[in-house]
Amino acid sequence: LAPLAAAGLISRGRLALFYASIASIGILLAESYSLLHVQGYQAQYLQAGLLSLGYFAVAWLTHKLAKYTIASEQLALQRAIDLASMAEVNQLVIQDMQDGVLVVDENGKIQQHNPQAGKLIGLTPEVSAAPLLAEHAPALAMQLVAWRANGNIDFDLLRMPASDVSVRIRFVPVKGDGRINTLIFLEDVSRIQAQAQQFKLAALGR
Repeated sequence: LAPLAAAGLISRGRLALFYASIASIGILLAESYSLLHVQGYQAQYLQAGLLSLGYFAVAWLTHKLAKYTIASEQLALQRAIDLASMAEVNQLVIQDMQDGVLVVDENGKIQQHNPQAGKLIGLTPEVSAAPLLAEHAPALAMQLVAWRANGNIDFDLLRMPASDVSVRIRFVPVKGDGRINTLIFLEDVSRIQAQAQQFKLAALGR
């Protein structure tokens, strides 16, 4: 019974009933051979039949388990494809955002950032994979520490020394995989002010 179940699982249930048929034929042939060639042997076809039924029951159960396993595997593969596609879409959206986006872990290391955030705080391609926020934007790191201590605190505009740009900062907690990361949005106020000035000039022109 155990080899039959193992063979059925290995073959993904496709040959489970075939293996059960071979096992049943084998035990019936063995019973018939003993009846014909062993003196005084009493045939036990009832037990052989019950054992054959057990073979088919195990084969049927193995077939169902194999189908369930295949369905679960296909579902997991589809979910992985969907997650990869969603991650790619999110990455494209973040890359094209005009605001800077940073993901900082609980140790103050920058896990992810988009190009705009790199320009604002002075991250270059030569920087290590997980640089410390305090090394590139000490004032921003201090505000992050203060916000983690008091999530209701409001901050004034912060000027980034690396880019000489004033930004409005917004912190958003992100929880997952047992870690507590922080999503930091850096909104370029000078760009907004320039757009507002253009709107005023356009209105004045009209």
